[in-house]
Amino acid sequence: MTSLCLPAGSVVDPLDGMMLCRLYVNKLQTASGLVLPQQSREELFFAKIVKIGKGKVYDVGLTEDGGEVVARKPVKFEEGDDVIYSRFRGDRVKIGEDVYALLGQDDAIAKVTLGDDSMFQFAGESDEIWSVAEIAGVPG
Repeated sequence: MTSLCLPAGSVVDPLDGMMLCRLYVNKLQTASGLVLPQQSREELFFAKIVKIGKGKVYDVGLTEDGGEVVARKPVKFEEGDDVIYSRFRGDRVKIGEDVYALLGQDDAIAKVTLGDDSMFQFAGESDEIWSVAEIAGVPG
């Protein structure tokens, strides 16, 4: 898993069968008002798909007039879907204060429909899942 920091306002467009996903973390305060310590925040391997590539290329051919025809495997998810993804998959991308993962569509192992999303918030720079050591590639 690699890590990349980009300035706020940067645009990342996933290629082929890749997906840009915004990472979730547990909220620090429960619905009943109980405040949880920062250490209780662990990576959930749970994210919202923000952008999707056009689909993985599986065949390229030529038309009679010499033009190129590209066949793509359709992406099985849609932008806005919440997914659970495989541990140790994808590349971490930080854009401004927001934390994302660039995942292949095969890295997502389940689509989730949340009944109550009050337990989660999007990951940001202050969350411990994104540390200076991790950015520098130093094992934690």
